[in-house]
Amino acid sequence: MFNETELKRIRRYLGFSLKEFAKLLSVNPNTYKKMESGERPVTLEVQQQFNTFIASKSKLSSSKLEGKIDYLRIRFRTMDYKTIIDKVLQLADKPFVRENGGRYSYTGYVRFGEINVYYSKEDYSMGTLVEFSGQGCRFFEWYMINEQGRDWEQFLLSCFTYAGKFSETEDQLDDFLKITRIDIALDEMYHSSGNYDLFKLKRKVDLGLVKRKSKEYKYVDGSSGEESKGKSLYFGSKNSPVVLNFYEKDLEQAGKLDVPVDFIHSEYGFKNRYEVRLLGQHAHKFVKKWLYEFDGFNLADKAVALINDKLHVYKKSSNGFKLDEEWYALMGSYGSFTFEMVPKRYEIGVKEYRWIERSVAPTLKFLFELENIRGRKKLWQMINDAVLSDGQQASLDYEREYQNEIKQQEVIDIAG
Repeated sequence: MFNETELKRIRRYLGFSLKEFAKLLSVNPNTYKKMESGERPVTLEVQQQFNTFIASKSKLSSSKLEGKIDYLRIRFRTMDYKTIIDKVLQLADKPFVRENGGRYSYTGYVRFGEINVYYSKEDYSMGTLVEFSGQGCRFFEWYMINEQGRDWEQFLLSCFTYAGKFSETEDQLDDFLKITRIDIALDEMYHSSGNYDLFKLKRKVDLGLVKRKSKEYKYVDGSSGEESKGKSLYFGSKNSPVVLNFYEKDLEQAGKLDVPVDFIHSEYGFKNRYEVRLLGQHAHKFVKKWLYEFDGFNLADKAVALINDKLHVYKKSSNGFKLDEEWYALMGSYGSFTFEMVPKRYEIGVKEYRWIERSVAPTLKFLFELENIRGRKKLWQMINDAVLSDGQQASLDYEREYQNEIKQQEVIDIAG
C-alpha cells in the first residue's frame, strides 16, 4: 500500500490533472483530492486499480529504456568562436576543419567530426553556435570522459559559468547563452520475448484512443517492397516547441548501414526509439531546471514524463476507457529509466572510407584492372600529385601524434 505522496507523484508523472485522474479511477474528484492531501486514506479499490495499469520495475526487465542526449545546440553571444572551442569545449588541440559557406544564416563554420561551430564575422547578435549531432554527442562524450574528466552536466554548467563572466543579471546571462535545442533519445532495447509494436500506437491514434495535446500528427511508413526502413510517428510539427518522434530504430539503422536487422539487434541492441525534441525557450528552461533544481533530476525520467504529459494512451473496457497496460509497462514506472553516456572516439577517415566503399570502389577497381592491362600507372600518379587541404593535413598530423602516443604507452606497459 503506497501513501498519498506517491499517489500524487505518480499522477503528475503520468501527466494527468487531478480531475482527469479521478475520472479515470472512477472516484469523485473531491474524494480523490482528499486522498492526495492525506485527509482520507488511499482506498483498497484505488490501490487495486493502480496495480492493473501501473508497471512495476520488474515488468520493465523486457522493455528497458536507455536515455541519452542525441542532439544539442548552444548559442553564445560572442564572435570569439576560437575561445569557445579552446576554453568551453576544451578541444583546443583538435583539428577543426574550416568548411566553405555556412548554415543557419552564419557566414562560416569549422568542424571536428560531427561537432560543428558556426560563426559570424560581422554580426555580433548572431554570436557563435555550437552544434552536436547524434554522432557528435557520442564523440564529445569520449573526449569529456577520457581527456576532460567531466560529464554533460559539468560541461553545461561550464557554459553557464563562462556566460556569467559577461553578465551581471540573470536576464543578461540568458541573453548571452541560449540552449536553442536539445534532443533526448530513449532507446527501447531489443528483447527476444518481444517489444512494443509502434503500429499498435498508430492504430490507437486512428481509433481515437490516444489523447494528445498537440493537434499536429504524422505517420510515416518506411516500407518499400519487401524492405522497410521502419515506421515513424510524429507528434507536433517540426517548428513546435516540443516534438515527439517514435520510430523503429533497428530497421532505420539496418537500412542505413545496409546490414540485416538481426545484426543490429545483436550488435547494438536497438529496437524502438522514443525521441523528445525541445526547441527555443523550452530547451533552455529544461536544461536550467536540470542544472539548478536539485530534485533528483534524472534526464531519462524527465523525458518520459514529457511524453506522458503530451500523450495519454487508452484501451476500451466494459466500463469505458482505462489506461493501456502495455504502453504504461514501457512508460509508467517512475525511476526505472537510465541516462547513459555512450562515448565513441572520433575516428578520422571513417566517412571517407565509407564513401569510397559505396560510391568509388568499383570505379577504382576498374581503373586498377585497366592499368594492369595497359601497363600504365596513371591513377597512382594522379593520387601522388593531389594536394591535401590544410584541414586534411591537420587531421593527419593529429592522427599521427595520437598513434605515436599509443605506441609509446605500449612500450611503457611492456617495460613495466
